[in-house]
Amino acid sequence: KETGNEFYGHFKSLINDNDYEIIEHWEDQTAVESHNETPHFQNFLDHINDYLTSAPEITRMDY
Repeated sequence: KETGNEFYGHFKSLINDNDYEIIEHWEDQTAVESHNETPHFQNFLDHINDYLTSAPEITRMDY
């Protein structure tokens, strides 16, 4: 429900129970930067390593 967010989805892999995918669609780079500064995203970053077994793979796609 953040300004500039057009879609957010969190999906579990059908092949591997330990793999998840987060897909986000943002209006523009300004919206992404605004989101990255929010307290809830900063909290996510502070704690995400507690749940990872390997480095995340981040793919940015512009359309």
